Amino acid sequence: MQLLTQAFSVLSWQIRTVKVSNLSHDATERDMRGFFSFCGDIVYVEMKSENEQSQTAFITYKDPRGAETAILLTGAIIVGQIATIALEPDYVLPAAAASESCAATEDNKQGASPSTSQKAEDIVTRMLDKGYTLGKDAIHRAKAFDEASAPFQRYGKSSIFGPKVWIE
Repeated sequence: MQLLTQAFSVLSWQIRTVKVSNLSHDATERDMRGFFSFCGDIVYVEMKSENEQSQTAFITYKDPRGAETAILLTGAIIVGQIATIALEPDYVLPAAAASESCAATEDNKQGASPSTSQKAEDIVTRMLDKGYTLGKDAIHRAKAFDEASAPFQRYGKSSIFGPKVWIE
């Protein structure tokens, strides 16, 4: 197994969108919402065709914690294909979705939604219990993510301010 370290810049705490690559053309927006809703409240889903074999989805969450949790699911099988999931800092929401997203962000400032306080390990375990096929080390990555974020959660800040280390 290879040890991976991923450090984020101070500005990356704002990233709320993930890019899901290598999706079957049979995958729908509804499939994406169903699969990724475990990670947090979804504001917007956009599907784009990559080529004849696959498409890409951009999933935007109400809170950055949703995106942070979603990337732990890379390697999951979604509608028959192994998906790659990564943070997408350059994604720009369409105008209509951006206004919804701003309203969701304002609501989030008034109090954390229940999904933002869940442990990533619990989310991954629930997904496995529901029958989803995840990457081979999803539980280990989620546990390491929770351990790395614990000191920051005590102070009400996202774990993204510190380095994340997990085994893949």
